[in-house]
Amino acid sequence: MIEKIEMIRVGKYNFKIIDRTENYYGYISGRNFKIGGNYPDCVNISVSYQNDVPVSASIPYILYDDECSFETPLDRGQGTIVMIKTLLNYVHKELPSLREVGFEDKSQIECATEDEKKSKRTRFQKKHSLTIPSPLYYFSIAFNGKTWYEKYLNAVMKNQHEYQLFQTSVDTMLNSIEFKSNITYRMFVEKTSIQPYLDPVMRPLFENSTTFSEFFNSIPKEKRCEYIRGWITKFMETFLNHTFKNDGWIIPIPIANIGGKKSRKTYYLPRGRVRRNSTIKDIGITINNI
Repeated sequence: MIEKIEMIRVGKYNFKIIDRTENYYGYISGRNFKIGGNYPDCVNISVSYQNDVPVSASIPYILYDDECSFETPLDRGQGTIVMIKTLLNYVHKELPSLREVGFEDKSQIECATEDEKKSKRTRFQKKHSLTIPSPLYYFSIAFNGKTWYEKYLNAVMKNQHEYQLFQTSVDTMLNSIEFKSNITYRMFVEKTSIQPYLDPVMRPLFENSTTFSEFFNSIPKEKRCEYIRGWITKFMETFLNHTFKNDGWIIPIPIANIGGKKSRKTYYLPRGRVRRNSTIKDIGITINNI
């Protein structure tokens, strides 16, 4: 195994990339890249080879920690974007024949009310645990018309037919006046199982909006977690007609606009082991930066 380390400074962030190449009887069997800081393994990309040629790449693992950068703590939202883009472009620099990286979008948003944020953490909660695990992809669709990875990393579904169906469903659901007019508040409650205590605030917002995009964006930002986290999954699954899928997503590389000037320093270390088989979940996004 060959292991190379490269220190990369991007703007105010200083990252370490660990680049490991595995060999099997003289042939490259795989390559693994990870980026981090004091916490070393924040984004992980695995590359598969055939006959010494890279044939596919995937992101098995992303997590957020403020120590994913040296010296300067990694910001939620924008810092996460910079970190992911930095590793994607490093992989493309090393392996320019690769034009995309696959991933499974099971990302979650840290969704908590103000009272929950102030409540004392129990001894059973891990660092950065989500008070209420909520799907970032559905929150982002509601307020942006696209997933977080679509918006910030130009992600698409690899199956173009399925992707077109998904995009059409999103556009109709959010922007069609006719679509919204055919759904009464009673139907909305039945489809989403929205809790009765929310009726006094949700009914006026619903009835005063002409599209679902207008409805979602009329919800005060500080109340969005509290108001919609309990029913957003049922709403999206029902009105998107199950056209969203967690798997089958790709990010085209290289990707532009990382942010900040870059500098590099490269050196080699003794061999180590490759980490695999994890899932994209908590990427450090809150309701304020979707």
